[in-house]
Amino acid sequence: MRKWSFPVFIAALWAGLASPVSAGGFHYEIDVTSQLVEDSAGNLTGLRLGWLYDQAVSEVLLDGEDLSAGQRAATLKLVAERIITDLYDYRYYTHLKMGGQESQFVTVTDYRLDLTPDKRLKLDFLLPLAKPLTLAGKQLDIELIDPAGTGVLLYRSANDVSTGPTRANCQITLEAYPDYAHGEAPQTAHLQCQ
Repeated sequence: MRKWSFPVFIAALWAGLASPVSAGGFHYEIDVTSQLVEDSAGNLTGLRLGWLYDQAVSEVLLDGEDLSAGQRAATLKLVAERIITDLYDYRYYTHLKMGGQESQFVTVTDYRLDLTPDKRLKLDFLLPLAKPLTLAGKQLDIELIDPAGTGVLLYRSANDVSTGPTRANCQITLEAYPDYAHGEAPQTAHLQCQ
């Protein structure tokens, strides 16, 4: 089994590309979707996230891996395990706040990695909350931020944040993270639910 870690990945990615993406250093984008997950009482129990990596990052993550027909599923499962394990130390780049108070997550165990026809990795995972939250009448903020500023996680529109059938009455807005020093600012999704 190949040893893999986030710092090694960044070093390999930096070396593998001809030039940095921006003057502030190397940055890569991840297109994000989020969906609220609720229990039968309508309490928030987690957040289902979809991350679509760009082609350059996908290529580096799969460098040297066996994607033959017989090994593809096992390889994608192994790469997903490496990514999820490393993301744990970074809180999965996700901060969930209600009324300014940050919610705690438990370890991700539900995840899947796919390779799209255009050779981009798509990571889907459920980020479970340690305690359910009541949404009615409160503002929920979802911050997606890589503390090193290398990965820029972006919603392309407010439609990339979904609330599920029981929360059709939530107003969703996106805001760039203020005073961000690492290049393009990550985003916060604000959800105000009735």
